[in-house]
Amino acid sequence: MNRELLGAMLDALEVELKRLHLWTEEEPDDEQLMSTEPFAIDTMDLHQWFQWLLIPRLRAALTLDEPLPVKSGMAVVVEEFYRGSDKDIRRLLAIVQRIDALLNEG
Repeated sequence: MNRELLGAMLDALEVELKRLHLWTEEEPDDEQLMSTEPFAIDTMDLHQWFQWLLIPRLRAALTLDEPLPVKSGMAVVVEEFYRGSDKDIRRLLAIVQRIDALLNEG
């Protein structure tokens, strides 16, 4: 797996979330961050999960040269979560699909 490319795709994900106005300065509380549900779907929106959990955890793993997830299927969740939204998520979806592909390469 190309760890450098994954880092670049995480940067692209952050930029795209900001472009879509889905990046927030308001941190989730501890209870929201402690969710055990996939994508913390019970305590936060998907873009919050990307911002406060996925991006920081993957960046930390890259920095510390720790193992990364070996299976990812986030793109289908993005499609479902934003179905019917007025947001143009095509670029967001493409970025997440690329992250999925990189993680699935192992």
